[in-house]
Order: sequence, then structure tokens, then C-alpha cells
Amino acid sequence: MVNQDKVRLITKVECYRQSEKRDALWTNRYSRFAYVSQKVIKSWIFCTAGTLLMVVLWAVCNSEWLLSIYDMDELTEVARNVLVVYVSAMVITGVISWRTYRRRYKQARISVKKYYVMLRKLYDYYQKTGKNLVGDDTLDRKEGEQ
Repeated sequence: MVNQDKVRLITKVECYRQSEKRDALWTNRYSRFAYVSQKVIKSWIFCTAGTLLMVVLWAVCNSEWLLSIYDMDELTEVARNVLVVYVSAMVITGVISWRTYRRRYKQARISVKKYYVMLRKLYDYYQKTGKNLVGDDTLDRKEGEQ
């Protein structure tokens, strides 16, 4: 006869693995520092690409004005303003990314702990009933055949 508790537990474990929670399993492979650092650097790269794109578009739109600048002081002031915008965008992006991915990592850790509890319950069920787990069953048959 089928044990309803075992079926529910197996269903929960499989639903967890098939749902969005598999990202949490992937996240759990990294330390918090490595995961957050990787994501912040990725955000900085995209922020740099976006800023460069915006600067190029701004330069194309204002090319007539930029070409009419003969004074080096005015040109350095424009470059300084662009640099200030870039640095401030990088700082803001870094802080937001750091907080966001740190929170996501913590949530993933909590989620994975719940998953491990479900796996432990399933393992304990198999230990209590004396039945082999799916992977162990094939090993026992091969040893018995030899």
C-alpha cells in the first residue's frame, strides 16, 4: 500500500526542484561574499556599458555644440561632469546591487535549508522502513549478483 506521507514528501521535494527554487540551489554553491561580489561586478559591467551608450548618444545629439567648443577649459568641464555622473551611477548601482543580492542570498539559504529538511525527512523515512533509496537499490543488486 502506498504511504500518503511519503508521497506528499516526495511531491514536495520534486516540486521544489522543478520550481524557481532551483536557482536557490545554484546560489547555495557559492559563499555569500563570492555570490554578491560576482553579481555586483556584473552590475557594474552593465552600468558601464549603459553609461557609455548614453554618453555616445548624448555626443551624437549634441555633436554640433561639441564641435563648436574651442576652449579646453569648457571641454574639460564637460568631461568632468560626465565622469561625475558615471562615478555616481557606479556607486548607486553598487550599493543597490550589494543590498539586493545579499538579501537574495539570505532568502536562498533559508529556502535551501527547508529543502534539506524535507530531504532529511525522506531519508529518515527510508531508514525507518528499511527500504533502500532509489540509487542504493541498483548497487545492492549488483553486489548480490556477483
